Amino acid sequence: MPILQNHSDGVEHAFTICRCGNVLQRGSQAVGDRTSVQLEVRCPHGCRALGIFHTHPGGTPYPSDADKREARRLGLHHMCIGTPQDGNVICHVI
Repeated sequence: MPILQNHSDGVEHAFTICRCGNVLQRGSQAVGDRTSVQLEVRCPHGCRALGIFHTHPGGTPYPSDADKREARRLGLHHMCIGTPQDGNVICHVI
């Protein structure tokens, strides 16, 4: 299933990227508005948060200064951003 499936509704979507042993999986998820999304970073028991995935509908797959500040505030070092209009996903080290 493509990571951006069902995320082309024009609003931002986000989820926590969690490491559970040697497996990556989704943690908490959130839906925002056209320009932002608030995500509570949570992972299943025994897993740890590695980063965040979120969409930039109509934008670029690069983190804004606000995205970088939020990742640093949360102590996360990875951010993947997808653009639903073209299906691009780029992951960044913050």
